[in-house]
Amino acid sequence: MDNAIAELRGERVKDCFVEGDLIVKKRRIDYPNLNKQSVSPWGSYATLHLWNQ
Repeated sequence: MDNAIAELRGERVKDCFVEGDLIVKKRRIDYPNLNKQSVSPWGSYATLHLWNQ
């Protein structure tokens, strides 16, 4: 998971959905169909959206 956050923040990878993050896990309760495949190629943006809710 640490690599995923580094990719998301430092390397600005667009498709890095951090499924193991605690906030993401909690927010996914509201979005049961949300997974790495469903948000690809915009996983990073989905992660940031969930963090900012």
